[in-house]
Amino acid sequence: MIEPEFTKFRCIAHLAVEKPLLCPNSATEFTAAVFASLAAAKNDDDLADESGLRRIKPIILAPLMAHMKKCAEKKLSEEITHTTATLLEKLTQLEKNGCPSADETSDAFGDVLGYLFSLGLDGEKRDIAETFGRCVGKFIYICDAVDDLTEDKKRSRYNPLLNGWGDMAVSDGRISDIVKESVRTSVPISLEALGEAAEKLNECHIMTPIIKNIVYLGLPASLEKIFSGEKA
Repeated sequence: MIEPEFTKFRCIAHLAVEKPLLCPNSATEFTAAVFASLAAAKNDDDLADESGLRRIKPIILAPLMAHMKKCAEKKLSEEITHTTATLLEKLTQLEKNGCPSADETSDAFGDVLGYLFSLGLDGEKRDIAETFGRCVGKFIYICDAVDDLTEDKKRSRYNPLLNGWGDMAVSDGRISDIVKESVRTSVPISLEALGEAAEKLNECHIMTPIIKNIVYLGLPASLEKIFSGEKA
């Protein structure tokens, strides 16, 4: 991991107080490019999936996202762009075909982040980063499916939990107990693998305690917030 460097700056909202600012480096530039590329892909999905007034937002964002994608492609190699698009297309096809398995669809998104996380690394570092990507990707996808479940049910949109559990997925307009228990049973498997990867990180690195805090406390808390109806 790259050792982060910080400087001080004054933002418009807090001119009287200096705030710490992370200095740009190769890692932050790569992350920004990947984020821009994935955000553009997500907006394309929203354009295809949404209808009525809910389609206005992705339409408005489309020019900005197209510009972000173009800038990202200048930072990322053609191989990275092509491989990422291929992996995302696999997920898209699963969703279009109404895949009833949250494991299969979340694994597909995990493949995307596993690939991106491990780029430029070798040996054990690559294995650790790939595990992080796969597990985080799977967790994010499942959390998103849980968070959108009742709304997807109401609007007849695809959701792997809805397709898998059918009428049992939602009860009285809320996420059913059977779905909650199913997710609570399956998610810890990914979090356990994530924890094992976290324990292999360099203990002396400044980011290691932060990463472990996210893995052991932040991610489980986020899921419980979604179950309780809060936004994570």
